[in-house]
Amino acid sequence: MSYQTTLNTWVKRKRDDSIQHNSYNVTPEQNNSEKKTPRKIGDNTSNAWNSTHVKLPCSVHNVHYNKLKRLSKWYMMKTVLAQKISSTCDFQDAVSAFNPTWENPDMDALHDFFSCYVTPEEHKKFFEDILPRSQKMALSLPNTCPQAIPLLRQQKEASVSLTGEQIACLIIHAMFCTFPKRNKAKDPKDEYYGFPSINFNTLYRSLDNSCHPNIAEKFKCLFFGYLDQITRPDDFRRDNVVTFERRVLEIDGQDDIKMWSQSKKALIPLTVRVDGNIEDDALRSCQVDFANKIVGGGVLGRGCVQEEIRFLISPECIISRLFTESLQDDECLLIRGAARYSNYTGYGDTFKYNGKYEHADCNSHVEEEIIVIDALNFPKSKYSPRDQYRPNLILRELQKAYCGFERPHFKNKTIATGNWGCGVFGGNRQLKSMIQWIAASEAGRKDMIYFAYGDSKLVGELQDMVQLLTNANATVGDVYCCLTSYRDQVRDIRDEDKPTIFQYMKTLFGPINVQMDETQ
Repeated sequence: MSYQTTLNTWVKRKRDDSIQHNSYNVTPEQNNSEKKTPRKIGDNTSNAWNSTHVKLPCSVHNVHYNKLKRLSKWYMMKTVLAQKISSTCDFQDAVSAFNPTWENPDMDALHDFFSCYVTPEEHKKFFEDILPRSQKMALSLPNTCPQAIPLLRQQKEASVSLTGEQIACLIIHAMFCTFPKRNKAKDPKDEYYGFPSINFNTLYRSLDNSCHPNIAEKFKCLFFGYLDQITRPDDFRRDNVVTFERRVLEIDGQDDIKMWSQSKKALIPLTVRVDGNIEDDALRSCQVDFANKIVGGGVLGRGCVQEEIRFLISPECIISRLFTESLQDDECLLIRGAARYSNYTGYGDTFKYNGKYEHADCNSHVEEEIIVIDALNFPKSKYSPRDQYRPNLILRELQKAYCGFERPHFKNKTIATGNWGCGVFGGNRQLKSMIQWIAASEAGRKDMIYFAYGDSKLVGELQDMVQLLTNANATVGDVYCCLTSYRDQVRDIRDEDKPTIFQYMKTLFGPINVQMDETQ
Protein backbone atom coordinates (compact mmCIF):
# COMPACT_ATOMS: atom_id res chain seq x y z
CA MET A 1 0.00 0.00 0.00
CA SER A 2 1.50 3.35 -1.02
CA TYR A 3 1.71 6.37 1.20
CA GLN A 4 -0.79 8.40 -0.86
CA THR A 5 -3.18 5.48 -1.27
CA THR A 6 -3.29 5.01 2.47
CA LEU A 7 -4.11 8.67 3.02
CA ASN A 8 -7.00 8.33 0.62
CA THR A 9 -8.40 5.14 2.14
CA TRP A 10 -8.17 5.91 5.83
CA VAL A 11 -10.84 8.25 7.17
CA LYS A 12 -9.22 10.98 9.20
CA ARG A 13 -10.23 11.47 12.83
CA LYS A 14 -9.25 14.13 15.27
CA ARG A 15 -6.45 13.03 17.59
CA ASP A 16 -7.10 13.02 21.33
CA ASP A 17 -4.53 15.43 22.78
CA SER A 18 -5.82 15.21 26.33
CA ILE A 19 -2.76 13.36 27.69
CA GLN A 20 -0.01 15.74 28.77
CA HIS A 21 3.16 14.24 30.24
CA ASN A 22 6.70 15.55 30.37
CA SER A 23 9.71 13.33 29.74
CA TYR A 24 12.23 13.25 32.56
CA ASN A 25 15.65 11.89 33.27
CA VAL A 26 15.89 11.05 36.97
CA THR A 27 19.40 11.23 38.37
CA PRO A 28 20.93 7.89 39.48
CA GLU A 29 20.81 8.92 43.15
CA GLN A 30 17.09 9.59 43.01
CA ASN A 31 14.43 6.95 43.47
CA ASN A 32 10.66 6.97 43.31
CA SER A 33 10.17 7.76 46.98
CA GLU A 34 12.09 11.04 46.80
CA LYS A 35 10.43 14.30 45.83
CA LYS A 36 13.31 15.98 44.06
CA THR A 37 12.65 17.81 40.83
CA PRO A 38 13.75 15.55 37.97
CA ARG A 39 15.67 17.01 35.08
CA LYS A 40 14.69 16.61 31.48
CA ILE A 41 16.30 14.13 29.11
CA GLY A 42 18.93 15.65 26.89
CA ASP A 43 19.09 19.15 25.49
CA ASN A 44 17.07 18.58 22.33
CA THR A 45 13.40 18.11 21.61
CA SER A 46 11.69 15.06 20.18
CA ASN A 47 12.47 16.48 16.73
CA ALA A 48 16.18 15.66 17.21
CA TRP A 49 17.60 13.92 14.15
CA ASN A 50 21.26 13.23 14.77
CA SER A 51 23.76 10.50 15.65
CA THR A 52 23.55 11.01 19.41
CA HIS A 53 19.80 10.67 19.98
CA VAL A 54 16.98 8.29 19.13
CA LYS A 55 15.17 9.30 15.97
CA LEU A 56 11.57 9.40 17.13
CA PRO A 57 8.63 8.68 14.81
CA CYS A 58 7.06 12.07 15.60
CA SER A 59 10.10 14.10 14.49
CA VAL A 60 9.47 16.69 11.77
CA HIS A 61 12.48 15.19 10.02
CA ASN A 62 10.81 11.78 9.72
CA VAL A 63 9.64 12.09 6.12
CA HIS A 64 9.00 10.03 3.03
CA TYR A 65 9.70 11.28 -0.49
CA ASN A 66 7.09 10.39 -3.06
CA LYS A 67 7.47 11.81 -6.57
CA LEU A 68 9.68 14.60 -5.22
CA LYS A 69 7.11 15.43 -2.55
CA ARG A 70 8.28 15.62 1.07
CA LEU A 71 5.59 13.88 3.12
CA SER A 72 5.41 13.73 6.90
CA LYS A 73 5.38 10.20 8.26
CA TRP A 74 4.00 11.43 11.58
CA TYR A 75 1.00 12.90 9.75
CA MET A 76 0.47 9.48 8.22
CA MET A 77 0.73 7.82 11.64
CA LYS A 78 -1.75 10.23 13.21
CA THR A 79 -4.15 9.57 10.35
CA VAL A 80 -3.93 5.80 10.58
CA LEU A 81 -3.74 5.42 14.36
CA ALA A 82 -6.87 7.51 14.80
CA GLN A 83 -8.88 4.84 12.98
CA LYS A 84 -10.32 1.56 14.21
CA ILE A 85 -8.14 -1.47 13.52
CA SER A 86 -10.43 -4.49 13.56
CA SER A 87 -8.27 -7.33 12.29
CA THR A 88 -4.73 -8.46 11.61
CA CYS A 89 -5.24 -7.44 7.98
CA ASP A 90 -6.01 -3.89 9.12
CA PHE A 91 -2.98 -4.07 11.40
CA GLN A 92 -0.77 -5.15 8.50
CA ASP A 93 -2.14 -2.31 6.36
CA ALA A 94 -1.22 0.14 9.11
CA VAL A 95 2.33 -1.22 9.44
CA SER A 96 2.70 -1.13 5.64
CA ALA A 97 1.56 2.49 5.60
CA PHE A 98 4.21 3.43 8.15
CA ASN A 99 6.87 1.65 6.07
CA PRO A 100 6.12 2.59 2.44
CA THR A 101 9.34 1.05 1.13
CA TRP A 102 8.30 -2.43 2.31
CA GLU A 103 6.78 -4.69 -0.29
CA ASN A 104 4.40 -7.37 0.96
CA PRO A 105 5.71 -7.52 4.53
CA ASP A 106 5.66 -10.98 6.07
CA MET A 107 3.29 -10.94 9.04
CA ASP A 108 2.10 -14.53 8.82
CA ALA A 109 3.09 -15.29 12.41
CA LEU A 110 0.78 -12.54 13.68
CA HIS A 111 -2.10 -13.68 11.46
CA ASP A 112 -1.66 -17.29 12.57
CA PHE A 113 -1.46 -16.28 16.24
CA PHE A 114 -4.87 -14.63 16.21
CA SER A 115 -6.31 -17.47 14.11
CA CYS A 116 -4.98 -20.42 16.10
CA TYR A 117 -3.69 -19.40 19.52
CA VAL A 118 -6.33 -17.13 21.04
CA THR A 119 -9.94 -17.64 22.03
CA PRO A 120 -12.74 -15.59 20.43
CA GLU A 121 -12.97 -13.67 23.70
CA GLU A 122 -9.25 -12.85 23.64
CA HIS A 123 -9.46 -11.83 19.98
CA LYS A 124 -12.30 -9.45 20.79
CA LYS A 125 -10.54 -8.08 23.86
CA PHE A 126 -7.39 -7.27 21.90
CA PHE A 127 -9.01 -5.53 18.93
CA GLU A 128 -11.84 -3.83 20.82
CA ASP A 129 -10.09 -2.91 24.06
CA ILE A 130 -6.31 -3.34 24.27
CA LEU A 131 -5.44 -2.09 20.79
CA PRO A 132 -7.62 1.07 20.89
CA ARG A 133 -6.01 2.03 24.22
CA SER A 134 -2.61 1.35 22.70
CA GLN A 135 -3.38 3.49 19.65
CA LYS A 136 -4.42 6.37 21.88
CA MET A 137 -1.18 6.09 23.82
CA ALA A 138 0.85 5.96 20.60
CA LEU A 139 -0.76 9.20 19.44
CA SER A 140 0.41 10.91 22.61
CA LEU A 141 4.10 10.44 21.71
CA PRO A 142 4.98 14.16 21.18
CA ASN A 143 3.46 15.00 24.56
CA THR A 144 4.65 11.92 26.41
CA CYS A 145 8.23 12.13 25.10
CA PRO A 146 8.81 15.82 24.24
CA GLN A 147 12.57 15.62 24.76
CA ALA A 148 15.18 13.70 22.79
CA ILE A 149 16.35 10.36 24.17
CA PRO A 150 20.14 9.97 24.09
CA LEU A 151 21.77 6.87 22.63
CA LEU A 152 23.89 4.85 25.05
CA ARG A 153 26.92 4.38 22.82
CA GLN A 154 29.96 2.21 23.37
CA GLN A 155 32.70 3.39 25.74
CA LYS A 156 30.60 6.22 27.15
CA GLU A 157 29.13 5.99 30.63
CA ALA A 158 25.64 7.47 30.61
CA SER A 159 22.12 6.73 31.76
CA VAL A 160 18.58 7.20 30.50
CA SER A 161 15.55 7.31 32.81
CA LEU A 162 12.00 6.95 31.55
CA THR A 163 8.60 6.56 33.18
CA GLY A 164 6.49 3.48 32.69
CA GLU A 165 4.10 5.55 30.57
CA GLN A 166 6.89 6.76 28.31
CA ILE A 167 8.25 3.26 27.87
CA ALA A 168 4.80 1.89 27.04
CA CYS A 169 4.31 4.59 24.41
CA LEU A 170 7.65 3.72 22.83
CA ILE A 171 7.01 -0.04 22.93
CA ILE A 172 3.65 0.47 21.23
CA HIS A 173 5.45 2.32 18.46
CA ALA A 174 7.83 -0.64 18.18
CA MET A 175 4.75 -2.86 17.86
CA PHE A 176 3.60 -0.72 14.93
CA CYS A 177 7.16 -0.74 13.49
CA THR A 178 7.38 3.06 13.35
CA PHE A 179 10.98 3.65 14.44
CA PRO A 180 12.84 4.97 11.39
CA LYS A 181 15.98 3.33 10.03
CA ARG A 182 15.69 0.41 12.46
CA ASN A 183 14.32 -2.41 10.29
CA LYS A 184 17.63 -3.36 8.68
CA ALA A 185 21.04 -2.78 10.27
CA LYS A 186 23.17 -5.71 9.14
CA ASP A 187 25.69 -3.80 7.04
CA PRO A 188 28.54 -2.06 8.92
CA LYS A 189 27.68 1.01 6.89
CA ASP A 190 24.14 1.09 8.28
CA GLU A 191 23.45 3.92 10.71
CA TYR A 192 22.29 1.61 13.49
CA TYR A 193 24.74 -1.21 12.89
CA GLY A 194 25.70 -2.53 16.33
CA PHE A 195 22.32 -1.65 17.82
CA PRO A 196 19.62 -4.26 18.51
CA SER A 197 16.46 -4.40 16.47
CA ILE A 198 13.49 -2.69 18.11
CA ASN A 199 10.58 -2.81 15.66
CA PHE A 200 8.43 -5.93 16.04
CA ASN A 201 8.65 -6.91 12.35
CA THR A 202 11.07 -9.68 13.38
CA LEU A 203 8.36 -11.15 15.62
CA TYR A 204 5.71 -10.98 12.93
CA ARG A 205 7.74 -12.93 10.36
CA SER A 206 7.05 -16.61 9.83
CA LEU A 207 9.56 -19.24 8.83
CA ASP A 208 6.93 -21.75 7.73
CA ASN A 209 3.74 -19.71 7.16
CA SER A 210 2.69 -20.24 10.76
CA CYS A 211 3.33 -18.92 14.26
CA HIS A 212 5.98 -20.84 16.20
CA PRO A 213 4.69 -21.76 19.70
CA ASN A 214 7.45 -19.67 21.32
CA ILE A 215 6.38 -16.61 19.34
CA ALA A 216 2.75 -17.19 20.30
CA GLU A 217 3.68 -17.17 23.99
CA LYS A 218 5.70 -13.99 23.46
CA PHE A 219 2.66 -12.30 21.91
CA LYS A 220 0.61 -13.33 24.94
CA CYS A 221 3.17 -11.82 27.33
CA LEU A 222 3.34 -8.58 25.37
CA PHE A 223 -0.33 -8.13 24.44
CA PHE A 224 -2.28 -9.67 27.33
CA GLY A 225 0.32 -9.50 30.09
CA TYR A 226 1.86 -6.09 29.43
CA LEU A 227 -0.26 -3.87 27.18
CA ASP A 228 -3.55 -4.85 28.78
CA GLN A 229 -2.23 -3.51 32.09
CA ILE A 230 0.03 -0.57 31.26
CA THR A 231 -2.43 1.11 28.86
CA ARG A 232 -4.98 1.49 31.66
CA PRO A 233 -4.79 5.06 33.00
CA ASP A 234 -4.95 3.85 36.60
CA ASP A 235 -2.09 1.32 36.38
CA PHE A 236 0.31 2.19 39.21
CA ARG A 237 3.38 1.40 37.12
CA ARG A 238 2.81 4.23 34.63
CA ASP A 239 4.52 6.70 37.00
CA ASN A 240 7.29 4.28 37.90
CA VAL A 241 10.78 5.38 36.79
CA VAL A 242 13.08 2.91 35.06
CA THR A 243 16.77 3.78 34.69
CA PHE A 244 19.10 2.27 32.11
CA GLU A 245 22.76 2.87 32.95
CA ARG A 246 25.71 1.96 30.75
CA ARG A 247 28.95 1.39 32.64
CA VAL A 248 32.51 1.07 31.38
CA LEU A 249 35.27 -0.61 33.39
CA GLU A 250 38.74 0.88 33.32
CA ILE A 251 41.06 -1.87 32.11
CA ASP A 252 44.83 -1.64 32.49
CA GLY A 253 46.46 -4.87 31.32
CA GLN A 254 49.12 -6.15 33.72
CA ASP A 255 47.84 -4.00 36.57
CA ASP A 256 44.50 -5.80 36.34
CA ILE A 257 46.18 -9.19 36.58
CA LYS A 258 48.09 -7.96 39.62
CA MET A 259 44.87 -6.67 41.22
CA TRP A 260 43.26 -10.09 40.97
CA SER A 261 46.27 -12.27 41.74
CA GLN A 262 47.31 -10.24 44.79
CA SER A 263 43.85 -9.51 46.18
CA LYS A 264 43.52 -10.26 49.90
CA LYS A 265 39.77 -9.77 50.01
CA ALA A 266 37.77 -12.47 51.74
CA LEU A 267 35.12 -14.46 49.91
CA ILE A 268 31.58 -13.26 50.61
CA PRO A 269 28.85 -15.65 51.84
CA LEU A 270 27.45 -17.80 49.02
CA THR A 271 24.14 -19.66 49.27
CA VAL A 272 23.34 -22.36 46.71
CA ARG A 273 19.77 -23.37 45.80
CA VAL A 274 18.70 -26.30 43.69
CA ASP A 275 15.15 -24.99 43.25
CA GLY A 276 13.60 -21.61 42.54
CA ASN A 277 14.73 -18.92 40.13
CA ILE A 278 16.11 -15.41 40.17
CA GLU A 279 12.99 -13.43 39.31
CA ASP A 280 10.60 -15.31 41.64
CA ASP A 281 12.78 -16.02 44.64
CA ALA A 282 15.19 -13.09 44.91
CA LEU A 283 12.96 -10.03 45.23
CA ARG A 284 14.62 -6.71 46.08
CA SER A 285 18.01 -8.00 44.94
CA CYS A 286 20.53 -7.33 42.19
CA GLN A 287 19.65 -9.93 39.58
CA VAL A 288 22.04 -11.12 36.89
CA ASP A 289 20.77 -11.25 33.32
CA PHE A 290 22.64 -13.97 31.38
CA ALA A 291 22.88 -11.57 28.49
CA ASN A 292 23.83 -11.41 24.87
CA LYS A 293 26.13 -8.56 23.84
CA ILE A 294 23.14 -7.42 21.77
CA VAL A 295 20.95 -6.55 24.74
CA GLY A 296 17.81 -8.65 24.87
CA GLY A 297 19.26 -11.34 22.62
CA GLY A 298 16.51 -13.02 20.63
CA VAL A 299 13.58 -11.54 22.54
CA LEU A 300 12.13 -10.16 19.28
CA GLY A 301 12.89 -13.40 17.47
CA ARG A 302 12.89 -17.10 18.29
CA GLY A 303 15.16 -16.95 21.36
CA CYS A 304 13.48 -17.99 24.60
CA VAL A 305 16.02 -18.64 27.34
CA GLN A 306 16.96 -16.74 30.50
CA GLU A 307 17.49 -13.24 29.09
CA GLU A 308 14.60 -13.37 26.65
CA ILE A 309 12.23 -14.66 29.32
CA ARG A 310 13.28 -11.89 31.71
CA PHE A 311 12.60 -9.26 29.06
CA LEU A 312 9.22 -10.81 28.25
CA ILE A 313 7.92 -10.87 31.82
CA SER A 314 9.39 -7.38 32.42
CA PRO A 315 8.87 -5.82 28.96
CA GLU A 316 10.11 -2.39 30.04
CA CYS A 317 13.57 -3.95 29.62
CA ILE A 318 12.88 -4.32 25.89
CA ILE A 319 13.04 -0.56 25.33
CA SER A 320 16.76 -0.68 26.19
CA ARG A 321 17.17 -2.06 22.67
CA LEU A 322 16.05 1.29 21.28
CA PHE A 323 19.09 3.17 22.55
CA THR A 324 21.75 0.71 23.78
CA GLU A 325 24.60 -0.13 21.42
CA SER A 326 26.06 -3.65 21.70
CA LEU A 327 28.16 -4.27 24.80
CA GLN A 328 31.93 -4.53 24.55
CA ASP A 329 34.15 -6.68 26.78
CA ASP A 330 34.56 -3.98 29.43
CA GLU A 331 30.93 -2.82 29.56
CA CYS A 332 27.63 -3.69 31.19
CA LEU A 333 24.10 -2.32 31.36
CA LEU A 334 22.20 -1.87 34.62
CA ILE A 335 18.40 -1.66 34.61
CA ARG A 336 16.76 -0.34 37.78
CA GLY A 337 13.05 -0.30 38.51
CA ALA A 338 11.65 -2.48 35.71
CA ALA A 339 8.31 -3.91 36.83
CA ARG A 340 7.06 -7.41 36.22
CA TYR A 341 3.80 -8.00 34.33
CA SER A 342 3.56 -11.73 33.54
CA ASN A 343 3.93 -15.18 35.06
CA TYR A 344 5.39 -18.02 33.05
CA THR A 345 6.21 -21.70 33.08
CA GLY A 346 8.83 -23.68 31.21
CA TYR A 347 12.02 -22.72 29.45
CA GLY A 348 13.09 -22.67 25.81
CA ASP A 349 10.63 -24.65 23.71
CA THR A 350 8.44 -25.32 26.77
CA PHE A 351 8.06 -21.63 27.70
CA LYS A 352 4.45 -20.54 28.23
CA TYR A 353 2.68 -17.39 29.36
CA ASN A 354 0.87 -18.15 32.62
CA GLY A 355 -1.28 -15.12 33.30
CA LYS A 356 -0.74 -11.69 34.79
CA TYR A 357 1.74 -11.27 37.62
CA GLU A 358 0.06 -10.42 40.92
CA HIS A 359 2.07 -7.87 42.91
CA ALA A 360 2.17 -8.91 46.54
CA ASP A 361 4.64 -6.06 47.04
CA CYS A 362 3.92 -3.23 44.61
CA ASN A 363 7.27 -1.56 45.26
CA SER A 364 9.66 -4.53 45.18
CA HIS A 365 10.81 -3.76 41.62
CA VAL A 366 11.80 -0.23 42.66
CA GLU A 367 14.58 -1.74 44.76
CA GLU A 368 15.68 -4.28 42.16
CA GLU A 369 18.52 -3.96 39.68
CA ILE A 370 19.02 -6.16 36.64
CA ILE A 371 22.72 -6.62 35.88
CA VAL A 372 23.04 -7.13 32.13
CA ILE A 373 26.38 -8.84 31.52
CA ASP A 374 27.26 -10.95 28.49
CA ALA A 375 29.49 -13.98 28.90
CA LEU A 376 31.63 -15.23 26.05
CA ASN A 377 29.52 -17.04 23.47
CA PHE A 378 31.92 -19.80 22.48
CA PRO A 379 29.93 -21.30 19.56
CA LYS A 380 29.83 -17.85 17.93
CA SER A 381 33.37 -16.75 18.75
CA LYS A 382 36.83 -17.62 17.53
CA TYR A 383 37.29 -19.71 20.67
CA SER A 384 36.04 -23.17 21.55
CA PRO A 385 34.67 -24.16 24.98
CA ARG A 386 38.02 -25.84 25.63
CA ASP A 387 39.64 -22.39 25.49
CA GLN A 388 37.64 -20.95 28.39
CA TYR A 389 40.35 -21.97 30.87
CA ARG A 390 42.88 -19.68 29.23
CA PRO A 391 43.98 -17.03 31.73
CA ASN A 392 43.14 -14.20 29.34
CA LEU A 393 39.58 -15.48 28.86
CA ILE A 394 39.10 -16.06 32.59
CA LEU A 395 40.23 -12.45 33.09
CA ARG A 396 37.75 -11.27 30.46
CA GLU A 397 34.86 -12.97 32.26
CA LEU A 398 36.04 -11.71 35.64
CA GLN A 399 36.18 -8.13 34.43
CA LYS A 400 32.77 -8.41 32.77
CA ALA A 401 31.20 -9.66 36.01
CA TYR A 402 33.14 -7.13 38.10
CA CYS A 403 31.92 -4.31 35.86
CA GLY A 404 28.35 -5.29 36.72
CA PHE A 405 28.99 -5.84 40.42
CA GLU A 406 31.16 -2.85 41.39
CA ARG A 407 29.81 0.56 42.44
CA PRO A 408 26.43 -0.77 43.59
CA HIS A 409 23.54 1.67 43.33
CA PHE A 410 21.69 -0.20 46.06
CA LYS A 411 23.82 -0.76 49.15
CA ASN A 412 23.74 -4.12 50.92
CA LYS A 413 21.75 -5.91 48.24
CA THR A 414 22.22 -9.61 47.54
CA ILE A 415 23.46 -10.61 44.09
CA ALA A 416 21.19 -13.31 42.63
CA THR A 417 22.71 -15.33 39.82
CA GLY A 418 23.10 -18.81 38.39
CA ASN A 419 24.58 -20.61 35.41
CA TRP A 420 25.76 -17.45 33.64
CA GLY A 421 27.14 -18.10 30.16
CA CYS A 422 26.55 -21.83 30.35
CA GLY A 423 23.87 -23.54 28.24
CA VAL A 424 24.10 -22.57 24.57
CA PHE A 425 27.07 -20.26 25.26
CA GLY A 426 29.16 -23.30 26.22
CA GLY A 427 30.48 -22.13 29.58
CA ASN A 428 31.53 -24.55 32.32
CA ARG A 429 29.30 -24.23 35.39
CA GLN A 430 32.04 -24.89 37.92
CA LEU A 431 34.30 -22.25 36.38
CA LYS A 432 31.56 -19.65 35.93
CA SER A 433 30.34 -20.04 39.51
CA MET A 434 33.84 -19.35 40.84
CA ILE A 435 34.34 -16.39 38.50
CA GLN A 436 31.12 -14.74 39.66
CA TRP A 437 31.83 -15.45 43.31
CA ILE A 438 35.28 -13.86 43.36
CA ALA A 439 34.11 -10.94 41.19
CA ALA A 440 31.34 -10.17 43.69
CA SER A 441 33.77 -10.59 46.59
CA GLU A 442 36.31 -8.22 45.04
CA ALA A 443 33.50 -5.71 44.46
CA GLY A 444 32.68 -5.83 48.18
CA ARG A 445 29.10 -7.03 47.77
CA LYS A 446 27.17 -8.30 50.79
CA ASP A 447 26.46 -11.85 49.66
CA MET A 448 25.42 -13.97 46.71
CA ILE A 449 22.70 -16.52 46.07
CA TYR A 450 23.28 -19.04 43.30
CA PHE A 451 20.31 -20.73 41.62
CA ALA A 452 21.34 -24.04 40.04
CA TYR A 453 18.02 -24.51 38.21
CA GLY A 454 17.55 -28.12 39.24
CA ASP A 455 21.17 -29.25 38.83
CA SER A 456 21.47 -31.15 42.12
CA LYS A 457 24.93 -32.46 41.20
CA LEU A 458 26.25 -28.91 40.81
CA VAL A 459 24.60 -27.90 44.10
CA GLY A 460 26.46 -30.60 46.01
CA GLU A 461 29.75 -29.81 44.31
CA LEU A 462 29.42 -26.08 44.83
CA GLN A 463 28.38 -26.41 48.47
CA ASP A 464 31.42 -28.61 49.09
CA MET A 465 33.65 -26.04 47.40
CA VAL A 466 32.19 -23.18 49.47
CA GLN A 467 32.92 -25.15 52.64
CA LEU A 468 36.42 -26.03 51.46
CA LEU A 469 37.41 -22.47 50.58
CA THR A 470 35.79 -21.04 53.71
CA ASN A 471 37.64 -23.48 55.97
CA ALA A 472 40.88 -22.65 54.17
CA ASN A 473 40.30 -18.88 54.59
CA ALA A 474 40.91 -18.56 50.86
CA THR A 475 41.06 -15.06 49.38
CA VAL A 476 40.00 -13.72 46.00
CA GLY A 477 43.64 -13.81 44.93
CA ASP A 478 44.02 -17.44 46.00
CA VAL A 479 41.04 -18.56 43.93
CA TYR A 480 42.07 -16.45 40.93
CA CYS A 481 45.56 -17.98 40.88
CA CYS A 482 44.04 -21.44 41.16
CA LEU A 483 41.66 -20.88 38.25
CA THR A 484 44.31 -19.43 35.96
CA SER A 485 46.81 -22.22 36.70
CA TYR A 486 44.37 -25.03 35.93
CA ARG A 487 44.85 -25.12 32.16
CA ASP A 488 48.62 -25.51 32.25
CA GLN A 489 48.55 -28.01 35.10
CA VAL A 490 46.17 -30.43 33.35
CA ARG A 491 47.29 -29.80 29.77
CA ASP A 492 49.13 -33.12 29.37
CA ILE A 493 46.48 -35.29 31.02
CA ARG A 494 44.23 -37.33 28.74
CA ASP A 495 40.70 -35.94 28.47
CA GLU A 496 39.12 -38.99 30.06
CA ASP A 497 41.45 -38.70 33.06
CA LYS A 498 41.48 -34.91 33.34
CA PRO A 499 40.17 -33.62 36.70
CA THR A 500 37.38 -31.07 36.78
CA ILE A 501 38.28 -27.63 38.01
CA PHE A 502 36.69 -28.39 41.39
CA GLN A 503 38.71 -31.61 41.69
CA TYR A 504 41.83 -29.63 40.87
CA MET A 505 40.99 -27.00 43.49
CA LYS A 506 40.63 -29.71 46.14
CA THR A 507 44.24 -30.73 45.57
CA LEU A 508 45.36 -27.15 46.29
CA PHE A 509 43.13 -26.26 49.22
CA GLY A 510 43.05 -29.60 51.05
CA PRO A 511 40.30 -32.10 51.89
CA ILE A 512 36.82 -30.94 52.77
CA ASN A 513 35.89 -31.23 56.43
CA VAL A 514 32.58 -32.99 55.99
CA GLN A 515 30.15 -32.81 58.91
CA MET A 516 28.41 -36.17 59.04
CA ASP A 517 24.70 -36.12 59.72
CA GLU A 518 24.21 -37.60 63.19
CA THR A 519 20.96 -39.15 62.09
CA GLN A 520 22.68 -41.35 59.53
